[in-house]
Amino acid sequence: MSTLSTCSIAGGVIADSLSQWPNGASNSLAAVDNYTCVLHRQERIDGRMTAEELIQLKFRKPYMICMDWTGDRFKGRKALYVKGANKGKMRAREGRGIKSWVGGLWLEPEGVMAMAGNRHPMHDAALTSMIELLTDELAKGLRNGDVTVKELGEETVYGRKTIRVEEIFKKEKVINEKGRLDLERKFKKTKDRYYCRRTVMNIDLENHVPVMVRNYDENNDLIEMYGFENLRLGAGLTDADFSLKKNGLE
Repeated sequence: MSTLSTCSIAGGVIADSLSQWPNGASNSLAAVDNYTCVLHRQERIDGRMTAEELIQLKFRKPYMICMDWTGDRFKGRKALYVKGANKGKMRAREGRGIKSWVGGLWLEPEGVMAMAGNRHPMHDAALTSMIELLTDELAKGLRNGDVTVKELGEETVYGRKTIRVEEIFKKEKVINEKGRLDLERKFKKTKDRYYCRRTVMNIDLENHVPVMVRNYDENNDLIEMYGFENLRLGAGLTDADFSLKKNGLE
């Protein structure tokens, strides 16, 4: 069992060691310059939760990301984005249907076509970006006394031993869905409001990196779920692994 414990403080309840999880995650990711994983993704789009997506994802610093959809939803879709290259555009192609006949397209990452069916743009899809958002929200909540952090026990997820951590933010300071979507598309942050009412994470006990994250709105309804299966930190990727030809995106 975990040795973490909770203690009362002004403004809420927090486990001191639990609130330090971002440091462990950041240290683990800082030690490598690339990773691979199977991304499990489910998001609320137009008021409804989508079916779960399965995506083979690879990432290399400073910011190269490639995604290959292998599950039923969007099967065969591919996308590649390299920060600072290709005039800031991403390369994408559909795997089936009429759209697949067009072949590869250059798209603005936050444009209408690229954002269709997505809550977040591709250059926000890396694990590092998610941890940055979660870290900022937690730090703001701690600073303002607006968050309660609890341990929910140990759980095995994707074959990894994890500790479940719940962060609950003050309901009256949570932005609504329209505000969330606006923030996501314009990459803004709020000073005293929060992206979600509740976040539940499964944090890997070995490398301290979240392997599953669920965000809930002010009504405790699921907004989005992200899982990182078979996460390989330091997978030996090189720039060549992000070429258009190697990824079928010529």
